[in-house]
Amino acid sequence: MFEPYLPKHKVGVLLPLSIIDNAAYEFYRLAPPGVMQVMIPIGLAEFSPGDVERALLKPLAANLDKLMERGVSLVVQSGMGAERAIAAARAAPAAELFLSLGCGGGLLPWLRTGDVVVATEVVRLDPSCRPGASMAAVVPPLELAVHAGVVASSDAPLVTTAEKTAAAGCGALLVDMESWALAAEAHRRGVPLAVVRVVLDVAGDELGALADAIDIETGDIDPWRAARVLLPRPWTWPAALQLARQQSEAAERLTEAVSLLFGARTGFAGAPAAARR
Repeated sequence: MFEPYLPKHKVGVLLPLSIIDNAAYEFYRLAPPGVMQVMIPIGLAEFSPGDVERALLKPLAANLDKLMERGVSLVVQSGMGAERAIAAARAAPAAELFLSLGCGGGLLPWLRTGDVVVATEVVRLDPSCRPGASMAAVVPPLELAVHAGVVASSDAPLVTTAEKTAAAGCGALLVDMESWALAAEAHRRGVPLAVVRVVLDVAGDELGALADAIDIETGDIDPWRAARVLLPRPWTWPAALQLARQQSEAAERLTEAVSLLFGARTGFAGAPAAARR
């Protein structure tokens, strides 16, 4: 009788308590039917390093275990870059599947901002953009137009067209900085990996002048850094405005992809039974 109303997926959240909070409203405004938020509130007396250590970091493992016991799909924001992704992957509790979500740089001229790429394989790039180790990825069910193919992963951002051209030499469609870290940890644990990335900058974009204006935690343009870096160089302003527009478009497309992904009722194509929910 109540089967149609039961949640098909659960998304876990660790959230600091606040006096006024509309996070739950925003979650259900965006979430597809059948997805439930499971929240553990974190009581912070003050936003200080010591209080965060006491209330969030010390009990983190226990709180994550509580979420996993309730059958949630745990979402972790690692931040930008391989080092942060490695730390987040290693700290993650036992999982049936690792899923790498985010944006990346398009490597082929026909890929446009907002295009969705799902990986069939993840390839690690060396500092010269040459391919090294690789790992197969499972293809998730996604009712959205996507491009399936190789995703390259670099330890540093590729900001010039020459670097992107070299990376495309391994047959990759897109490059990011986090998926190989997740692939390595998934391999170590013996669980499958899936990668869904949205194209942010395209193959012809030169980003060298903007690198110092990007927040390495979020990947967004930081207003204060942008003011310090870009104001003395007005010739970079058009590129900065274009990147800001691209970030907005890519974020909207990623939200759509994630919404469809967590609303999917089928398992991951090619994934072993242990990876299915």
